[in-house]
Amino acid sequence: MPDSTAARSRRALSRERVRPRRDAVRSAILQAASQHFLEVGYRSARLETIAHLAGFTKGAIYSNFSSKQELVLALAAERIADYARQMETRLDHSTDPAQLLDVLVEHLAGEVLEETAWHTLVAELAAGAAAEPALRELCRSIDERLRSVFTTMLTAAGLVDAEQATRAIRSLLAAVHGFALELTVDRKSVSRNDITRTLRAIALAHTT
Repeated sequence: MPDSTAARSRRALSRERVRPRRDAVRSAILQAASQHFLEVGYRSARLETIAHLAGFTKGAIYSNFSSKQELVLALAAERIADYARQMETRLDHSTDPAQLLDVLVEHLAGEVLEETAWHTLVAELAAGAAAEPALRELCRSIDERLRSVFTTMLTAAGLVDAEQATRAIRSLLAAVHGFALELTVDRKSVSRNDITRTLRAIALAHTT
């Protein structure tokens, strides 16, 4: 007996209800990608594994991201946006623009200690950038986004001009990556006080 129009409509509606929304798919893929990249690194990461962890097919990844590089860049963009929100929240409780330096230093010190795996991933990308133009462009894009957030904060506070802010952020991020690599080898190699003291000295050198 042929299906009635009403029965076909109910089945179509049921399929529509269980089909995940595009933003939910993208979010699940990013969450799985973050886990996989931080566990195995960039070169060893496989899109098939990310798709499996997210609960989708590999085609779902390509429907949202054109390549593994774009996936990493999307992860970086999310993290940088989160950095900005955290910094803004902390600055909302500050009445002195000069306290921005302390907020920035404490935030970066926390990043070194708590997000070592991410900095190790960034170091892997940087190491391959010399030989691979795609990785070089990826590193440049991540660097520009990160510097833009912190440069805007420093200049908005009136502590430095754009050129000084750019130099300060470059120096601070170089120190952050260096400390992160040290901690990858030996978690006891440097203390939080060591990191904070060094970052504060760098910040002050560029703003006084």
